[in-house]
Amino acid sequence: MIILILLATLSGTGLVQADMDMAKQMQDMEQRLQYLERQLQSQDTLIQRKQDQIIALEKLLAAPPVVANATTEPSEATNDWHKAITISGLVEVEATRTSNADINDTNNNNAASDLVLATVELGLNAQITDWVNANIVLLYEEDQTGLDVDAATITLGKLEHNPFYFTAGRTALPFGRFETHMVSDPFTLEIGEIFETVALAGFEYQGFYASAYVFNGDIKTLAETQSRTKRIDNAGFNLGYAWETKIQGLDIGLSYLNDLAESDSISEHLNGHNTQDEIAAYGLHATYRHGPFNIIGEYLAAADRFALAELDFKSTGAQPKAWNLEAAYELPLMSKDHTLAIAYQVTEEALALALPEKRLLLGWSLLMLENTRLNLEFAYEQAYEVADGGSGQDAKSLAVQLAVEF
Repeated sequence: MIILILLATLSGTGLVQADMDMAKQMQDMEQRLQYLERQLQSQDTLIQRKQDQIIALEKLLAAPPVVANATTEPSEATNDWHKAITISGLVEVEATRTSNADINDTNNNNAASDLVLATVELGLNAQITDWVNANIVLLYEEDQTGLDVDAATITLGKLEHNPFYFTAGRTALPFGRFETHMVSDPFTLEIGEIFETVALAGFEYQGFYASAYVFNGDIKTLAETQSRTKRIDNAGFNLGYAWETKIQGLDIGLSYLNDLAESDSISEHLNGHNTQDEIAAYGLHATYRHGPFNIIGEYLAAADRFALAELDFKSTGAQPKAWNLEAAYELPLMSKDHTLAIAYQVTEEALALALPEKRLLLGWSLLMLENTRLNLEFAYEQAYEVADGGSGQDAKSLAVQLAVEF
């Protein structure tokens, strides 16, 4: 019996030891499994990073290469401004016939005709950077001017990001608008157009626009002459509002100039002579478009009178004025674009500038081919009455113009 009890005790002790050994082995296996799991997670993270790098590289290789061309925006870094130069031009050939060569001359009532290269215009525009633009316009007009620099300007500004800009150089001053559908220039342009070297600051924002400018004119007053100092003594401004849709458009504005004697026509009439005082002037314009209809209205006037010796009318100093009222209708006909227009123009006290008092114009324009127009104009003009110092004559004229613009 004692032997059996001893054997049972030894057997139980062996089982306990075996259980302890088994537990330790299980614990070692769990630690090993945890280590392997950590290793697998580390490998998965490494594999994911490699896959992300491969995807990024594939996208980079699949992207199209960047190639510089003429449409690439210039930048200071690449110095590609020369690739942003654009060339434009205009050529106009005119044939004219009039029943009276000079309606202001009472001794001349002869018909006349002519064929001239009326306009050759070549423009160069360079977008140096996003903020710097240079523009040059060369002009030739047969029987009027040789080849000349009509405009040359530098403009600083980027209207897409900033409403302000600055322009310096020779250009047409923003005094008057002078829009027309006719071959002939409107009377408002004949009185008010000015080309000068200016410094101009401008503003455009949500349809509103304004600019102010200064320049050193050719005509001096007596007080300015006595000072014997060359100074920037002329200034002006213009302001307005414009909006445009596919169906309608409107532009209304006001312009002001401190001395109308600086206009090209009046300064030519003065022939370098000085004036007693500055003669301020102002202009009003409005254009409206609705579908194929277009209406233009403009008025330009001196705010005071010139001295009798400078610009005369009926034995007193003249106060020149002009206005233009024009209507046009665009219509497609036989697969071509046609424009019919009518205009009525009047001057006041502008006899000394050799302008008629009244003019009625009828115009027709045909877009023959791309950028190629045939323009036809009939004009009836009346000179100032004899009582006003004019000839009292009238004239009828016909003009045919072939124009190509590129």
